[in-house]
Amino acid sequence: MKIAIVYNKKTIEEKDVINVFGMMTKEHYSEKTVEKVAKSLEKGGHSVKVIEGGMSFIDDMKDFMPKVVAGERPGMVFNMAYGIQGQNRYTHVPAMLEMLGIPYVGSGPEAHAVVQDKVMTKIVLQKNHIPTPGFWVFSTPEDEFDDLVFPVIVKPKMESTSMGMEVVENWDDLRRAVAKQIEKYSQEILVEQFIPGREFAVGLLGNGTHVEVLPIVEIDLGGDPNRIQTITEKKNKPLDKICPAKITEEQENEIKRISLKSFKKLGINDFARVDFRMDKNGNVYVLELNSMASLGVTGSYVHAAKTAGYTYDSMINKILDVAAMRYFGESYLHPHEASPETIESQPLRSVIRSHLRSHLTSNEKFLEQIVNNNSNVHNIENVNRLAHTIIKRLENLGFHSQDYREFDVGNMVYLKNHDSETNDILLLSHLDTWYENRDFTPFYKVGNKLYGSGIAESKGGILVMISSLHALRFARKLKKIKCGILLISDDSLGGRYSNKLVHDVSNVSN
Repeated sequence: MKIAIVYNKKTIEEKDVINVFGMMTKEHYSEKTVEKVAKSLEKGGHSVKVIEGGMSFIDDMKDFMPKVVAGERPGMVFNMAYGIQGQNRYTHVPAMLEMLGIPYVGSGPEAHAVVQDKVMTKIVLQKNHIPTPGFWVFSTPEDEFDDLVFPVIVKPKMESTSMGMEVVENWDDLRRAVAKQIEKYSQEILVEQFIPGREFAVGLLGNGTHVEVLPIVEIDLGGDPNRIQTITEKKNKPLDKICPAKITEEQENEIKRISLKSFKKLGINDFARVDFRMDKNGNVYVLELNSMASLGVTGSYVHAAKTAGYTYDSMINKILDVAAMRYFGESYLHPHEASPETIESQPLRSVIRSHLRSHLTSNEKFLEQIVNNNSNVHNIENVNRLAHTIIKRLENLGFHSQDYREFDVGNMVYLKNHDSETNDILLLSHLDTWYENRDFTPFYKVGNKLYGSGIAESKGGILVMISSLHALRFARKLKKIKCGILLISDDSLGGRYSNKLVHDVSNVSN
């Protein structure tokens, strides 16, 4: 499946927006985490492209995901974008995807809008008899509430990841904290009854009646019931995590029950995290939910998933699977397991076109890899390295190889996907190019055009050959073809060393 990962960068650039306006996001994934998610999805067999969630987002999506036609599969977006600026930033990318008609991982704009607003979240929780600490909303530092009881925790009502949190125990400190946060975040401030005790995080994964509640994580507060985990600690030195949490079976069941009920009542999709405090009497209270639970490797969600037996790769692909199930049903989760009758009933050109389109990004990356390996005819090491790269790709398709070693040029390679003496078809290409280092141009892309030394001569053809063979295997046609492939290493020298081998192999090919 074609998967676009959409994310936002740490800083806003001119190309991202028309005007810089309103509250800037302070949440973003590191490029390292985005790349880790991309690699996980590629390991799951998907064609992945990373796209910035800025002003050019729609054009990028149009280029990557053409309209679906009969016999082809739709792609999806793995949404990692917290939004760039303004109110309800979590909703921006999902709302645009709804408009474009592109399925995506994660909650819809309506759920994000409620969950990102901590006050609205608490109202929904209260209306559904889900325990949450008492609260007050301050529009100015001078607001008065007769029923307010200290200690309280102060935080902006529209931010996440512990931004701005501060525990205070008197009115003077409260007014100072409220004034500071209004100035910094330009929004109303949530003042919440502080619950001394233990802190927990619960990850959820799934939809409908098939929601998995991951093992409960306890944030290690070092035995201090008045401690909180600050945003600085989360980013720089996260507190230790205990998973599974050391609680009674009754407490575990109650926390999981409340987590699941909160997840469903707030209309969240696919995955989320619920944060709790437990007081000295064992009573638990929902602090907030995160409808875009962090997928960073130090986060509590990933920690819980690993305790549940997931690897990082399997966790990411499971998140995608539950989203795909929500949109398409089980038939879209494992298309490679479709019956031969289902695939063979479709026109061959439709099956091959669909497969090639869904692997555009991975094919482009492979082309970049082989182009950037300057296989000049006299650079024997690079020629042999290119041969090894191609052999590994073809071995996955059932080909076995035979090397013909040379000393003055790179090795010749002959591959077959059968054990017969003769080939139904012989594919011939060359590994070498004529580019010296001074003439060599690395791979680069302008619009939809690809450039680089060797693309026109052979490396573009090698990519076409390998991707076509992959498409034929997907269409269940490759095993019916006795295919031979001969890769020579002296085309730039006029076939000086390979002429006899080419002649001999050609004679056993129909």
